[in-house]
Amino acid sequence: MLKENEALHDRMYPIFVPYNLKADQEEKILKKLIQRSEFRDLHLAPDVLAGAARFGILSRLTPSALCPDLFRKMRYYNGEPLVPEDRERFDLVQLRLEGRQKGEGMTGISPRFLLSAISLAFRRKGSAGCVKAIDVISGAP
Repeated sequence: MLKENEALHDRMYPIFVPYNLKADQEEKILKKLIQRSEFRDLHLAPDVLAGAARFGILSRLTPSALCPDLFRKMRYYNGEPLVPEDRERFDLVQLRLEGRQKGEGMTGISPRFLLSAISLAFRRKGSAGCVKAIDVISGAP
């Protein structure tokens, strides 16, 4: 550490904020970011943003003893109804508390990374057509 940065380091306090864990909200974030970008007039296939949002959320979830299926866990976090056999097994509050204890949402793919993959797909496509999910996957930075 450099001597001249000591005063600055004494005044810096990290604040750890977890990433979003709801797929619908993540999709809204991506839509908002695209609307503010230079690509707002280009066309996206219907499920590109939903797929990208779900991919981002799945990367942030941690395995659970209560709900070992991460895709199902993502759907429950998103507010989708519980499967009948899971209603007796666990409470969503317990599932969230277990995830919080394991640091769920503190790591994973950021919305910025997802947006850069989508914008790279837009750049490769140009104004020639519709950006599909495979374009985003193949164009990830």
